[in-house]
Amino acid sequence: MLKKVLKYLSSVLWLLVIILELLVWSDVRSIFFPRIPIVEMIAGLCQDTLWLPLAVALPGYLLWLSWVQLSSWWQRIIAAVFSVFILLWVIFAVNEFFRWMIILVAFLLFGVIQLVRQKRHLYANILLFVLAWLGVVLHYRGQLLPNLPRFSSTEATLTILDYNILVGQRGTQRNQVFELIASEKPDLIFIQEINSGDRKLFREKMGALYPHQLWADRREYYNGGAILSKFPIKEARNVDLSTHHLPGHTNLNHAVINWRGRDIHLLNCHLYPSGHAFIQLLFGRRSLGSFIDHTRSAFLRRMDEAEQLAAITRKIQAPVIMAGDFNDTPNSPIYRLFQQQLQNAFAARGWGMGTTFGYHSLKQSVSPHWRGLLFDFLRIDHVFVSSHFRVEQARVLPVAASDHRPLLVCVRWRHNPN
Repeated sequence: MLKKVLKYLSSVLWLLVIILELLVWSDVRSIFFPRIPIVEMIAGLCQDTLWLPLAVALPGYLLWLSWVQLSSWWQRIIAAVFSVFILLWVIFAVNEFFRWMIILVAFLLFGVIQLVRQKRHLYANILLFVLAWLGVVLHYRGQLLPNLPRFSSTEATLTILDYNILVGQRGTQRNQVFELIASEKPDLIFIQEINSGDRKLFREKMGALYPHQLWADRREYYNGGAILSKFPIKEARNVDLSTHHLPGHTNLNHAVINWRGRDIHLLNCHLYPSGHAFIQLLFGRRSLGSFIDHTRSAFLRRMDEAEQLAAITRKIQAPVIMAGDFNDTPNSPIYRLFQQQLQNAFAARGWGMGTTFGYHSLKQSVSPHWRGLLFDFLRIDHVFVSSHFRVEQARVLPVAASDHRPLLVCVRWRHNPN
């Protein structure tokens, strides 16, 4: 009786996960909940966490498949130990597990196929579990596989570093950022969350390597940023993205450089956030009503800013690199708005979740005993490039100098852009 109940409950759970995959990862959500701010926030939070229940259950299903197909007791013991190891891997190293889980999913499919070939009964919960995993594979696709380098091309590459460096850090606290830049030596740097001392500090520390710089004007700090370039800036301007949703405005850096004979438009932005309100709600520092009101206003402002930015991008009849802290995940209408015009670098050539934010903000309110379970769970920092470029590599760097992780991207010219 207990076994039947567990099978029924697990079937319901995996069916629910499949439904959530359709709502969170596809355009189906827009049919039932067209741009409802609180729904969009929940969907954003679930973007790179929805697969976790499947990952936690995966060792158990692999063990069961091994148990019914292995006859030797010592083989079953090895399978049990291996399953425990996988479970610990999921719990304590989520990002690293994600990179290799496609191998375990392949084992799962192989085990299920073996059951079918042996004409054994295939329970509904197993079938739904496999279908839920197929949804994960279809959603992440290339992010589940390591991207092998292309050896045929000898063309020059352009490297881009995108980094939200946290507005509250000053002076020597920036040293880790400078060390990262000195180590990677990217050609272009897109920075968000500058403070009043950064312009002078970066010119002193990085002026020799990056003599060409565009900084936000009008005393823009948190909502402002900077572009640092090894190449001369031909044109430069700061664009005010203003909306009637919430006070203040956002600064957009817009520069034009010439690289290997062609002009490239560089756009650096920091769209309005809403995730901080959720963290405040989670730890009792904001009421539910206040959270809902702020989430609605923040979403409308961010959407308005994104539409202004998209309009600017559409007018540019030249190669474009757009980077920044977009404060929205790949399943958001904002991300899809830009994806219609540009290609996302990490989606094209990244390996892994690619998440850049979450751990630092959560750890401040969590007991040190539980911090080992935390991880970055939001991919909100993006680099978009036009079809003139071919993305060679995109990776999130394991640097903890800010509440965000830096994103490093390498591109080449594409001979025949679409």
